[in-house]
Amino acid sequence: MDAAVKEAAARAEAKPSPQRSFTDPESRMMKTNHGCGYAYNAQAVVDEKSQVILAAEVTDEATDINQLVPMIEKTEENLAAAGIEETPDTYLADASYCSQDNIEATEDLDSEVLAATGRERHGEKFQRTPRGPIPNNATRREQMAPKLRTKKGRADYAPGARRSSNRPSGR
Repeated sequence: MDAAVKEAAARAEAKPSPQRSFTDPESRMMKTNHGCGYAYNAQAVVDEKSQVILAAEVTDEATDINQLVPMIEKTEENLAAAGIEETPDTYLADASYCSQDNIEATEDLDSEVLAATGRERHGEKFQRTPRGPIPNNATRREQMAPKLRTKKGRADYAPGARRSSNRPSGR
C-alpha cells in the first residue's frame, strides 16, 4: 500500500510547465478582484468630455505597464484616420502605467502625459509641494509627482474635477 501511495503522490505533483487554459489557450492567468483566473487585459482611451472611446485594445499581458505608449500611438492613429488633426492636450494614466521607461518614452510627445505615481518606492523621495526646482538627480517618477500637485496637474488629474482643456471631442 505504501508504494501505491508514493506512486500516486509522485503523479499528483504539479509539473513545472506553465498553466494553460484548454478552452482558450490565448488567455493568461491573471489576478482579479475574485482571485485568479484566465483572462485578458482590456485597455481603453476615452475622451473625458464626450466619453467617446478613442482607442481600445485587448492584450494577454497581465499588467498595464507596457500598454501606455502603444495606446497613445493607437489613439493618435485613430484620430488621424477619422480626419481629426488635433491630438489630446493631456493624457491621464493611473499608477499602473507609471514607470521610468514610460515617462521617458512620452517626453517628446506634443501632448502632456500625467501618470499617477502611486506609492514611493524604496529610495524614492517625492517632492511634497510643487514649489522650487526639482532636484537634478530626481528619477522620472520623482519628477512626475510635483507635476501632479500643481494647479494644472490637480485640475487635470483630480477625480471629478471640472476640466477646461481643449481635447478632441471625436467629432
